[in-house]
Amino acid sequence: MAALGSQNVQDAAIDVDPYAVLSNGDPSRLSVRSRHRLLEALGKLEVDDPFFRRVDRWRSFSASGFFTPDIVDAIRPMIVREGGGDLRALLLELLSGSPAVTSLRPELEAIVLDAAATSQCRRAALDCLVNEKLDLAFMVDPLIASATNEALRLAAKIVGYLGVARLPREKLRDLLLACANLYPVDPRERERVIGSRYFIRILVRDFDADLCGWLLDEITRGLTCTCGARSWDCHCRDGISKIAGHLLDRYFDIAEAPRDPARIWGWLKPLHFHRSASAKDSPAVRVLHEEHHLRREIQRLMFEGLTTREAMIDQGIDRYGHAGLSFQHDDIRPMMDHAIATGNVELWDVFVYSHNFYRARGERGPDELRHYARQQAHQNPDFLARWALRQRRQFRSWREMRDRRNRSQARWRRRERAGEEAAVRSLTNDRSLIEAGLHRWWLAHIARYYLIQPDEMQELTHGLIDVDAALRNYLRVLGDDIPTLEQCALGTARASVVGSGLVLVS
Repeated sequence: MAALGSQNVQDAAIDVDPYAVLSNGDPSRLSVRSRHRLLEALGKLEVDDPFFRRVDRWRSFSASGFFTPDIVDAIRPMIVREGGGDLRALLLELLSGSPAVTSLRPELEAIVLDAAATSQCRRAALDCLVNEKLDLAFMVDPLIASATNEALRLAAKIVGYLGVARLPREKLRDLLLACANLYPVDPRERERVIGSRYFIRILVRDFDADLCGWLLDEITRGLTCTCGARSWDCHCRDGISKIAGHLLDRYFDIAEAPRDPARIWGWLKPLHFHRSASAKDSPAVRVLHEEHHLRREIQRLMFEGLTTREAMIDQGIDRYGHAGLSFQHDDIRPMMDHAIATGNVELWDVFVYSHNFYRARGERGPDELRHYARQQAHQNPDFLARWALRQRRQFRSWREMRDRRNRSQARWRRRERAGEEAAVRSLTNDRSLIEAGLHRWWLAHIARYYLIQPDEMQELTHGLIDVDAALRNYLRVLGDDIPTLEQCALGTARASVVGSGLVLVS
């Protein structure tokens, strides 16, 4: 109505509800005078009600035709100034696709780089610039230097808009290294916004295999623990490891075989993960689980340079390494063959299966891997000596554990027998008191069994007590001390007789 009416009608509609005129009508059809009046009315509305959009904030509508060259000068101070309400973001959203963007480019670029501006305003300003297909490469460096979550999100969006091929690889590396600092180093720190770093995944999706490999070389080179904490308390590499994990997923998703095991191990070796990803969620884990030859080649490299059994065990059961390198049952024999081929007795000893002394009787029988290890041991005196030493140690350990377990079980059985004998003596000596309803401890104990475990009553009393007679006599002894149901419900029963409620119920 405002758009189609006369100047007076337009003015009256604007005075009644300026936001309704902008959002529900066609403001591009307003006269130039009415447009200026509408902007002034919106400015006053923000002063009176800063958040006038309410839930309408998530609504999108087009009014790009509203911003003609006649009102650019009126718009400029309104988008430069932060009013603390909804108006600035609203105008920036409506500017997208408007011919006025070219005239307002310096102001829009300043808003994108302004760390004090709201995230909604910065994103809306960037959308305006992106839709005009302007060259925004110069904005990436200051956004990376700012290093806030919002600044890096905007930088990633610019990279996605320009295309990764138009930017130097070094700039992409710096962007990813800055993003690594967004991950918390304190595991107790709770994040206020879920998915605040999801833009990193979107950014990495545009990388090709060659770029992923180069970036992995760069960000993992020289990566070591700087905090000196134990594995479970070390969080100094969490951010870089997360970034590398995204790059690995992208690399394995698009890189074609064959892949270089030595190069991949160079990427994986310094990484530190506190949570394991599944093959369903991670392409890198899926490929490493499926490509057995590649995984086993990397597993062989894992033990190069390790000389002690302890170091090899720590490497083999590393709970904080990449989940794709976890050992499967079929990986054991190839590792044993590798140890034999290289004459590495310690490595062979780590992977030889121990005899299972505690296997169930129905599962006992020949063990294929142990039989294979015994055959290998007979081919070399050093391996045979280690096999014999291993068997002696295992048997000695099992025998010590058996003796210790037998002693522990004997002590437990003695305590059980002593307790049972004491109970029988007490029941025998106090039988008359119990059946007369005078032994409160035994009667409360019997009442609990009567209610909860009646099938075990014989085991408790050993047939020495007439349970029904004892409980009836106990009720007679208590007499008026038995609380009523109302007293039990209200909690007013005396503490000395609360236990008698069990007897009453039974």
